[in-house]
Amino acid sequence: MLDHGIGVITAAPYSALFPKRLFAVDDDGTIYAAETTNPGQSYHGFPYHGRLGKRLLAALRAIAREKDCETAFDRWVKRHITIGGPPDL
Repeated sequence: MLDHGIGVITAAPYSALFPKRLFAVDDDGTIYAAETTNPGQSYHGFPYHGRLGKRLLAALRAIAREKDCETAFDRWVKRHITIGGPPDL
């Protein structure tokens, strides 16, 4: 999922290649976030609960649509996500 995640926070000391945080969608529609543990080397991933900006949410929905899990994604969003505010693209 890291290979297909959406990077957020790419300002130094992070970069587009190794962002501070990544967001991804699992095949079951669950939104995951991954945060750096060692910048540029490793991440710790976890199911994400909390705020998501509208642009980031739309980008994640596009991934869910590609994976054919948009209905499950929408259920996850309804239960666990507050729409608006950071993080966003």
